Amino acid sequence: MKLNRIFVNLLLIVTLIFLIYVNIGLHVSGPNNLYVMTQNEMEQKIIEQVGETCEVSRHAYRYVTYSCIADDQAYFFDNEGSEIVTKDYSQSNVTMAANIARNQYGLEAEPMLGYGIDNPVYVFENGEDILLLDYDTYEEVFYMKGTENE
Repeated sequence: MKLNRIFVNLLLIVTLIFLIYVNIGLHVSGPNNLYVMTQNEMEQKIIEQVGETCEVSRHAYRYVTYSCIADDQAYFFDNEGSEIVTKDYSQSNVTMAANIARNQYGLEAEPMLGYGIDNPVYVFENGEDILLLDYDTYEEVFYMKGTENE
């Protein structure tokens, strides 16, 4: 009789531990799964507007925006998939922005497109360093030097 009670108690404890692990797993992965699903939906919405040749990237500065490059055009979208602005895209302009980031700020990073406060920007991230250069004027919109490079 006593052995039977011990077995039942151990079974209940193992079941409780299993349920705790399942609950933790759902709470940790649930928000991430929702985020991934939302991102995929947004990418599909943008690709439907621009075309299959567009690779969508996400950027968050003042607010979340998305950008993509297709047919020598840079497209910028808000967090609901509505187009904000379209700009001409040229690799020589990207090279010029990269040279400014390298020569004036010491950043060796590939630029990505983002959206600053009011306008499109080139975004450079290198470790903890972040630089946003205006898309048209190449002026500094934001610069933060990380602590690892001091």
